[in-house]
Amino acid sequence: MINADDYYGPEAFQKIYDYLLANPDRDGKYEYAMVGYLLENTSVTVVHNAAINGKSAKWFNAHKEQLFTDDHPRYDAIFVMLGTNDRRDCLNEKEFYTEYSQLLSYLQEKCTYLTVMTPLPTFPEENSTKNMENRQIADTVLQLCENNGYTCLNLYRGMIDYARNEGRALDEYFYAGCHPNSGGYLALWRLIADELGLNLPVEDVYARDEVLPQVIDIGMDRPEITEQTNLADTYQGAPVFPEGVSLYAVSQPFKSDISFGGTIVTRKYSNGAGYQIFKPFYLSYNFIRRANVDGVFGPWSVTNREQYSGEDW
Repeated sequence: MINADDYYGPEAFQKIYDYLLANPDRDGKYEYAMVGYLLENTSVTVVHNAAINGKSAKWFNAHKEQLFTDDHPRYDAIFVMLGTNDRRDCLNEKEFYTEYSQLLSYLQEKCTYLTVMTPLPTFPEENSTKNMENRQIADTVLQLCENNGYTCLNLYRGMIDYARNEGRALDEYFYAGCHPNSGGYLALWRLIADELGLNLPVEDVYARDEVLPQVIDIGMDRPEITEQTNLADTYQGAPVFPEGVSLYAVSQPFKSDISFGGTIVTRKYSNGAGYQIFKPFYLSYNFIRRANVDGVFGPWSVTNREQYSGEDW
């Protein structure tokens, strides 16, 4: 049996062959062999996403020690984008500068390459009181990085220029005021790749005239998303599941009779109906449920992962 994910060359096959040749089966006892690799000898890349929905630089500064573990006490590279929620948590630019400065100083000691990204432009949201505008936050981040010599990507300015160059209104790239949609994530990829001078030409991946995908939200461990959350539910004045396809990972149990997390794929149509697929981490099948126009999910059903396509529902 060959696991293609672990194939590192013909030497693996030779070692298994040599072992089995030297150790034949004996009187009903079978010889087995497995080739493994030390992690540090492979090209494995560890990526840790520490994003937590609704948190600010002030909050992360108060909990910064929790970002690292004994297994991963430091990283080669750290990318940081914070500030949007500090419009609420910090009273003014001075407080934000102080909190973020302390956090970035700590993170710089924990990595070889620190890259700071300004928050994106935002739009007025109903029932949302803020102490600052995101423009003030972005300007403060730029000043902080200049004062301390941090690499900074000005995505606030970049998104504005990108929309202008594409001939589109800026709000076409966002939903609920500050969250990028599929077009927004595509723009961010292009901007970051260009700023960092990546060897992979972005136009080789995304053609400029390509129809944008329907995935409009991606996240992890959002506390407002539980098995009881329906398509019509809202959180902080915005739909929990916006129209389109949402992808979320949950590290804790999601379905009441499954003791571990997985991936949640939710599709919401313009009429409020839709479906949700739960893909547990350690099972070979999915759980699926659907909602009518009232947005209320019905019972789960089970399907093999290979036999179901959401559009066939």
